[in-house]
Amino acid sequence: MIRHIVCWKLDENNKSENIKIMREKLSALVGKIDGLVKIEVGECYMGAWDAVLNSEFETKEALESYRTHPEHVKVADFIHTIMVERTAADYEI
Repeated sequence: MIRHIVCWKLDENNKSENIKIMREKLSALVGKIDGLVKIEVGECYMGAWDAVLNSEFETKEALESYRTHPEHVKVADFIHTIMVERTAADYEI
């Protein structure tokens, strides 16, 4: 299993509402993308980041497929319009 974590700093405009939209859009990907097991999105209340994604994939190949999957790309395109900064980490669990 692979854990994929992403943290975002978002534009100040409608931040909480945008996190809600991100959560809905990202959560909807489970069952649509092979190898994607779980997605959680949360609003950070402490620290340097505004939102965090915690997701799990069956394999490294499944994660790579997710990155270019058209359904994920649509969500990523939306997130790029509201984010200021992003960081990510992937590791085997």
